[in-house]
Amino acid sequence: MAAATAVSRFESLLAAHGGPRERARWAGLRAALRVVPDAPPADLGRVAGLQGLQPHHAAVLGVAERERALTLTFARLLALAAAQGVPLPAHVHRSHYLTGL
Repeated sequence: MAAATAVSRFESLLAAHGGPRERARWAGLRAALRVVPDAPPADLGRVAGLQGLQPHHAAVLGVAERERALTLTFARLLALAAAQGVPLPAHVHRSHYLTGL
């Protein structure tokens, strides 16, 4: 499952920077992926300090909240939300370049 915004942004990046192997891999994955409409995050509205949160990040987190799904996100966002009593179920990851994969 993926938020429509996440799929759209990924496909834009892939079109601009992906090679034939990456595009072929995406075509296979995309066929099996359920794309769901974006959703505004209800609980994140209570977290102060997120004014800089990009709309596409908020849409993905809103989908996770609505679907009760685990997201991949950055530790800073989770720590800020948790400190204000809004725990977000997520898997924290480091940024990785996809070059050569």
